Amino acid sequence: MTGNRDEPRKLSWAILPGLILVVLLTVPAWWLASVTDIPAVITALVLGLCASPLFARFQTSHPGVQFAADPLMKIAVACLGAGVNIGLLMLLGWPVLITIIGIMAITIGTGLWLGRLLGRSPAFAILSAGAVAICGSSAALALCCALPASAQRERDLSVVIIAISLLSAIGVLLYPLLMQALGLSDIEAGFVLGGSLHNVAQTVAAGFSMSESTGETATLVKMIRVSLLAPCVIMVAYAFRGAVIAPASDGESSVAASSGDGPCVDEACGDETSQRRRILPPAFLIAFFLLMIAGSAGWLPTPLKTAFAHMASGGLILAMTAIGLSTPIADLLRTDRRSVLLIVLQTAVILGLALAALLFLRL
Repeated sequence: MTGNRDEPRKLSWAILPGLILVVLLTVPAWWLASVTDIPAVITALVLGLCASPLFARFQTSHPGVQFAADPLMKIAVACLGAGVNIGLLMLLGWPVLITIIGIMAITIGTGLWLGRLLGRSPAFAILSAGAVAICGSSAALALCCALPASAQRERDLSVVIIAISLLSAIGVLLYPLLMQALGLSDIEAGFVLGGSLHNVAQTVAAGFSMSESTGETATLVKMIRVSLLAPCVIMVAYAFRGAVIAPASDGESSVAASSGDGPCVDEACGDETSQRRRILPPAFLIAFFLLMIAGSAGWLPTPLKTAFAHMASGGLILAMTAIGLSTPIADLLRTDRRSVLLIVLQTAVILGLALAALLFLRL
């Protein structure tokens, strides 16, 4: 009995050095983001990557960094649910809602096909396609939690977030110019911006740089995409349940479904507990849905919703620092150009779909 009581205490002491390291790096990353307007997830990731050679020498910090990169990230993603408003789905009407869902579905499906065409793993293809289709870095973090754990998964996440953020920054500058060149109305421009740009902050900035009505429309369409994050993550979690990620010959990860003859995520593939884990959705997704329902129904007081928002943003920044620490820069520099090309093509697909949708919608 005494041994069982000591386990949580030993675990807390084991993760403490790594958590302290993550916090010490996250504080300057947060300050740098506040004075440069660069997203905090990017500054945290970059500082983590820069410190990764030093981190590799201190084995005692590994448990805490891994805790921040996985369990803490899942807690932060769950807290995001409190800020998702289901009511936004109904404000633009069913034709627009169905069109947005169709754009996202085609983007993800095309992204998976392009990933196979370019020789990328299904895990990387769904991670990048989901980030492009839904809400950029936040979607990548949520989808990462739904994929089988592996070192390759964290490297893939770093590549996706860096590429997505760069493309979003370019989009803020170029997309409004494109909207003006095409002669789109404020509402039409807002629909395209909200339906194609990746991160929420860049979408809002691009929309309001054109006009107030464009900004409001872009924000609304973007938040509808964000509202669809939870079902997408659930589908990915079920699609990859019972799968293992093994290194492929070109350094990319490959995903194979586990069976009785192969490896399994759980130590005991055939026992009842293992089977139940594959049937039930992950705990962080259940928490995300419960908070989303409670927040949309008005059951959460404003101070509590604010607290969840701070917990989500703070946890995600800490997680990005940890992911940067555990990702060797050499591995990131060896990223195949086809991975970056895949994300660029996925971005072009969703922009083209958003523009094409204007032919069928009367906005």
